[in-house]
Amino acid sequence: MGQWQEHIAESYEQGPDPSGRVPAGVVPLYDWGCTMWSMIDCRDPDGPMWSNADGDCWPQGVNLAQWLVAAMDGELRFAWPNGVPPESEWHRPNASAARREGN
Repeated sequence: MGQWQEHIAESYEQGPDPSGRVPAGVVPLYDWGCTMWSMIDCRDPDGPMWSNADGDCWPQGVNLAQWLVAAMDGELRFAWPNGVPPESEWHRPNASAARREGN
């Protein structure tokens, strides 16, 4: 087993994120830096991919096979909600929305 497969297996075996923001079975797959991750949902046989930025999670709208094809084609980008990073606090997708709502 290669190093990345061992990392995925280890992450899956460790269980859910202690903060409770990432459910058990959703495993970090790729570290984009700055607390941003692409994660695979191992609970679903289709392997849907999720984005995580500073603990906030949302679906990427692709499965693992599509994600890997995009990576191999050089088209892989971090999947922000609505396709663009928020205007402020770019690494925390829900922070700018909460500020606009007065939270």
